[in-house]
Amino acid sequence: MKRLGACAVLGLLLCHLILSLSFRQTSTRSYTGLLSSIMKWGFHSRESIVSRALRPLAANVTWHGKPLLNNFSSHFWFTQNGDLKLLSEAMISGGLNISALADYSLTSLSPEDFEVQHLSDPPLTDHLTAANETMSRVFLLGPQQEYSVGDVLHIKVDVYDGRGRSLSRGGDQIRIWGVDPTQQASLATEVIDLRNGSYLASLPLFWPGEIYIKVGLTYNREVLRSISFIKTAVRTTKFMAAGFFSDFGNAATLCSTYAFVPGGYEELCDLTDHNGGLPWYCGKPRNPALSCNHWTHVADIQFVQPLPLTHAEKIWMQWLDVSKNLRVVDNFQLAHEPSNIQRGVPSVKVKPPPPVSKVKPKPLCVHRNLRDTWLDMSPRGFWLRQVWTPLACTMPALVATRVASCLTDTTVLLLGDSNLRLALAILKDLTSCELDTGGEVKPKWHRPMRCVNANTKTEIRWRTHAHPFHTGQQDWGDRRDQKAVHEYIDEVPNEGTFFIVVHLYLHFTTELLSVYRAHIRATRAAVDRLLLRNPLAKVIIRAPHAASQFWPTVYSTDSFAWALTKIIKEEFIGLYDNVLFIQPWDMTVAAENVDSHPPDYINRAILNLMLSHLC
Repeated sequence: MKRLGACAVLGLLLCHLILSLSFRQTSTRSYTGLLSSIMKWGFHSRESIVSRALRPLAANVTWHGKPLLNNFSSHFWFTQNGDLKLLSEAMISGGLNISALADYSLTSLSPEDFEVQHLSDPPLTDHLTAANETMSRVFLLGPQQEYSVGDVLHIKVDVYDGRGRSLSRGGDQIRIWGVDPTQQASLATEVIDLRNGSYLASLPLFWPGEIYIKVGLTYNREVLRSISFIKTAVRTTKFMAAGFFSDFGNAATLCSTYAFVPGGYEELCDLTDHNGGLPWYCGKPRNPALSCNHWTHVADIQFVQPLPLTHAEKIWMQWLDVSKNLRVVDNFQLAHEPSNIQRGVPSVKVKPPPPVSKVKPKPLCVHRNLRDTWLDMSPRGFWLRQVWTPLACTMPALVATRVASCLTDTTVLLLGDSNLRLALAILKDLTSCELDTGGEVKPKWHRPMRCVNANTKTEIRWRTHAHPFHTGQQDWGDRRDQKAVHEYIDEVPNEGTFFIVVHLYLHFTTELLSVYRAHIRATRAAVDRLLLRNPLAKVIIRAPHAASQFWPTVYSTDSFAWALTKIIKEEFIGLYDNVLFIQPWDMTVAAENVDSHPPDYINRAILNLMLSHLC
């Protein structure tokens, strides 16, 4: 009788396991219906259209010809690693049901969300109607026979589609910079969108030599629209997984910044309190031995597939992912006369400046008003022999004696992503601090790092920000390694000299911009509290840099970096006089950086610019 009872209990548990592991699936073969629905897009009915567009993805079919259940780990209650592998493979093949997000989509969008301005456009159905760099034209206005240092080039860009037809709308991302390869010199400038298919820029000349004028049509309006639609529809283009662990079982579930997680979970774990009060939700394990309090680990999941793209949009995304493709416009004219069209990247020869009796020296950067760093317009400086020269102030060389003196009796908190980990590596060499990681530091190290010089009483700490934070690899990391920036700032004591550097960027590019705003808003509130209680604390906010090739374009790279910068400026209004703002955008555009991690000479220049304003 006891054996029968035990068998009955075991049977019930097995039944429960089978039910708990089943979730609805998606077929990539239903994608044709998806595209036809997307083509009916209209601004005034976008909510219903999103729902219809994603509905075909709900088809409950088998995955790779077998029930999805058969692919789970065979371990009884210990399925964490098997779950993670399955979730990743299912995401690649479209085996996760993301269609139910359609019913949830757009409900949180507000007029302040930058995606809204792109959703009035229809989806692209003919790739030749999009802005095309091979057909667009660059004009040098008012050309001169010769130029001197101090002169300014005036440049106009007219955008054409793939059939050579002029476009009468704006919204494309145009980048303009000048390059002198023989001297490793370059600078980038601001571009004005006239909203009629034309763009204007002024490029000042700061050194003698031969300067090539480069114009990049980095992202056309149609690509920006499709990225906005994708993120609106599926909420994130790269999900993460939560690992739950106890002595009696473990499991993995999907996570999101929204209270809707695909995968058919009956309940969700609201883990917002564990994420610094910033929204974070994960599927609740069905294993009765696990509760939401058993969340212990995090891991990356593969990018979402399939995505709601038309065939024409897919063509553009594939073209943009050509390695190192900066999409340089090479139709050049000296004046607005079609007969003068030349192919290739134009150049101008620049003579040294005429002799002057006295040159007014620039002030040291440390003497600048911090407000000016928020109001600076591009160009903010230029490269010459890979040395950055800011235009507004004088920046001393980045040498160990100066840095060690600057950071004596100081604690530096580097709060953000791996670009600040690279800053720590540079500071380690300059301050001779001893690194404490408990072991070897791997290239994708995301554990807390600390470096101390006991003689100078210098301490440098690097901490990663709250979720979403992508580890970049599919193995488990301790969830305690990620913590909200504002929580770290609130832990800064009332006394002592602290430099707090905040850099939130790349891990948010897969999310709706409202997610980024929430993190920046919480950071600003913490900075308010800090500056009231510790007069020796100094705060530095680092803005996004150019990085167009670190992920496939469809999953969003630096395409909305301008919007992230705008959010920072909006949220920090009222603190411009008290917070230093570092803007490396034109620095990295001029250097033609495409990677998530700029090369060492750029990172050193960014760090030097920061320290030069502090001491």
